[in-house]
Amino acid sequence: MSLHVCNYKCTHLDTFIQLDAAVAAASAAFPAWRDTPVQQRQRVMFKLQHLIRERTDDLAESITREQVREMEGRKGGRNGRVGRKETESA
Repeated sequence: MSLHVCNYKCTHLDTFIQLDAAVAAASAAFPAWRDTPVQQRQRVMFKLQHLIRERTDDLAESITREQVREMEGRKGGRNGRVGRKETESA
């Protein structure tokens, strides 16, 4: 079963493919996760929380870079398609 959940703001085919692959992987993993004892799931989630807190600055920097590229792309800036096209034709 393919569940396509990217009806909004996904503009690139690879984004659709990656999202569908992630949903398929999560769907396949869910039965095993559901059957995992609660205490073990808690340990996994607390470890995730620890890692997120430990790397908050790295995560924030990565998200910021991604958003800047997206904004520049929309404006046809240096990293945007329009900017590249204009540079190539010049």
